[in-house]
Amino acid sequence: MIKRNLSTLCFASIISLLSCQAAWGQSVLEAFDLEIILENHNECVGCNLEGEDLSNVRNQDLSGANLSGANLSGANLSGVNLSGANLSGANLSGANLKGANLKGANLSGAILYKTAIGLANLTGSDLTSAHLSDASLGGTDLTGANLSGASLQQTLLDNANFTEANLNGVNLTNADVFESTNFTRTNLTQANLTGVLRGILVHEYTEGINLTGAKDEVDDQIYVCANSLCDNLR
Repeated sequence: MIKRNLSTLCFASIISLLSCQAAWGQSVLEAFDLEIILENHNECVGCNLEGEDLSNVRNQDLSGANLSGANLSGANLSGVNLSGANLSGANLSGANLKGANLKGANLSGAILYKTAIGLANLTGSDLTSAHLSDASLGGTDLTGANLSGASLQQTLLDNANFTEANLNGVNLTNADVFESTNFTRTNLTQANLTGVLRGILVHEYTEGINLTGAKDEVDDQIYVCANSLCDNLR
């Protein structure tokens, strides 16, 4: 196969990593190719892994790998260890990340549209300006994560844990927020909470929440929280 020959060429000859990267991005790599690349360099910047099953790649351990800008749309990464990995700007739309370990991972600017992230570990991760619209975050632990400026429109959040997470300026319009969603000490300042704010105000897990400047739009009327507890809208 051309892809296998490419991998052999890159690692059996004196051709540099940088000269191979352009070729890696042109065709869809398989799990086999990715394992070879990561074993030699622990990075695959801009790689095309669309639709690949990576659930068993490298013994499910991709911790610390540099996959920034990679195309992982539709890929199966369920249960994979991606802790500390660089996935900034990566396309993970429609991917399966159920049960994945993304602790401390960099997902800034990543596209996670309609991505399944249920029961994943995203504690301390960087999701600034990430696109999570229509994603499923059921049971996901986002304790201490940074989601400032992220889009979570119509995202499923049952049993999601946002304890001490930074959701400054996040867009949660019409997200599926449940009583089990944990917003303890969560920063929701300047957030767009259209369709969900009223529910959060009577929520059980909101101790120490900060809603200053958060807004809700109802019938073309915009309501803004005046303080951290949004007392003016209760």
